[in-house]
Amino acid sequence: MISTLVIVMGMTSWGQMALEMSMLSEMMHTMGNQQEVVYNYWCDGVRCDEYGHDGYEGIPEDCTAEEEENGSCGFGLVQP
Repeated sequence: MISTLVIVMGMTSWGQMALEMSMLSEMMHTMGNQQEVVYNYWCDGVRCDEYGHDGYEGIPEDCTAEEEENGSCGFGLVQP
């Protein structure tokens, strides 16, 4: 009786551990497939680094390639 209980309880913990490992594996696979978003920085219509450039009085605008293509990027131009 006790050996049967130990076997059943042991199998339960192994099953739980296998389920947890499966979930962990799935999360790692999902994270590995995410693409890193790259931002381009713009200052007065000119590509610059994230700190701006000489003579630029504002904060550089960061845009993704998708934002540049769909027209939602302002290219660091100040709108009056």
